[in-house]
Amino acid sequence: LYGDVDCNGKVEIADVVLLSRYIAQDENVKTISEQGLVNADCVKDGNVDMDDATAIARYLAHLIEASELGKAS
Repeated sequence: LYGDVDCNGKVEIADVVLLSRYIAQDENVKTISEQGLVNADCVKDGNVDMDDATAIARYLAHLIEASELGKAS
């Protein structure tokens, strides 16, 4: 499920926060699983970065459809 960074079966703001903290190299962030990192690559460019966090946030703000997550940019 693209956008489900914490692998709980839902895409929610907690996924954006977790991914943002991971990208910022926050030492106190919980570990993201290998599957979580796959789910996080929402722009399908092979990098997990702020573009992915932005895509998830745009989905949550109803600016893009779920079908747009996980498509190559």
